[in-house]
Amino acid sequence: MHVNPLPNYCSTIVPTIKILFRNDEFLVVDKLYDVRIDGDSSKGHTVLSILYNQDPNLPKPLRNVHQLDHSTSGCYCLALTKKAAGLASVAFAKRKVEKYYLAIVRGWMKDDSYIVEQPIAEVPNNRYRMCIGSKNNPGKKLK
Repeated sequence: MHVNPLPNYCSTIVPTIKILFRNDEFLVVDKLYDVRIDGDSSKGHTVLSILYNQDPNLPKPLRNVHQLDHSTSGCYCLALTKKAAGLASVAFAKRKVEKYYLAIVRGWMKDDSYIVEQPIAEVPNNRYRMCIGSKNNPGKKLK
């Protein structure tokens, strides 16, 4: 059975990123999953390449103040000025910023929400999944 490949134009379609907040200092976007923040855009779209495609008038450079993994979606904050980047980076480094994560689970949960205050570790042999740390797989400690 012969399957036709996708037409060439499919690889040139640029996704859009929803802007959640913008002022003179910061831009907060809804980062897509499986999209890198920056880097070589010839290997695939990046958050920065998509944003500059959407709005070529955005200041250059947009400054990263924290990171989200390639496979993670969610709120991502960029600084529009060098001063704002410095202030935000200090706030993240001193843990003044609260982060919340939503997990997709298999099965049914007794309650609607939980607070997990245990280390998060990578699932062995699956870099895209995380689990609660254990003695053999301690993960990262809370600071």
